[in-house]
Amino acid sequence: MIRTSVTLPFVLVLVLLLEGCGTTALLGAAGVAGTGAVSVDRRTTGTMVEDETIEWKVRVALTERGLSDERHRVSVTSFNRIVLLTGQFPDEEAKRRAAAEAERVDQVRGVHNEIVVGPTTSISRRSTDVLLTGHVRIAMATNPNSTAPSNVNVKVVTENGVVFLMGLVTREEGKSVTETARKVPGVAQIVRLFEYLDNRRAG
Repeated sequence: MIRTSVTLPFVLVLVLLLEGCGTTALLGAAGVAGTGAVSVDRRTTGTMVEDETIEWKVRVALTERGLSDERHRVSVTSFNRIVLLTGQFPDEEAKRRAAAEAERVDQVRGVHNEIVVGPTTSISRRSTDVLLTGHVRIAMATNPNSTAPSNVNVKVVTENGVVFLMGLVTREEGKSVTETARKVPGVAQIVRLFEYLDNRRAG
């Protein structure tokens, strides 16, 4: 019992750190320890700022249109100006409208609409998803076979046990990250939404 009471807060703090501004620093440090190279976000500074702005603008737009409330639970993630919408909506029409609102926001290059039509998830399920995201990130950062750039350049989003992977990676990095995430206990499904740096060469 004593061990559990100490371990759980520690895990929660670690996950919160990974969720916040320290993500790049923490994962970068892990990359340095594993490879001897410094991890650098492949997005420009301007793009990173744009991603933050896009997320805020999309959330505001959805709220103003009545698409972010108790019946319309939505999470907005932007990476390299590509928006990912996750959550649960009561009907297909509302889901379609949410994607349309996101597409209208300035600088958005595309939208992955992964909102599920159905009842909203419980607070317990959402807490489990937050922990699962943290476990996946830790697995990525501590995997000796994972390259440092992929640790920093992959964003992890978990919704109802489904792990979404976004980022700027090579195909080899994407494969490695996917296999790492798949081995984490509790992951029900992996959805890859990568932008591949070697896409042209691969055809």
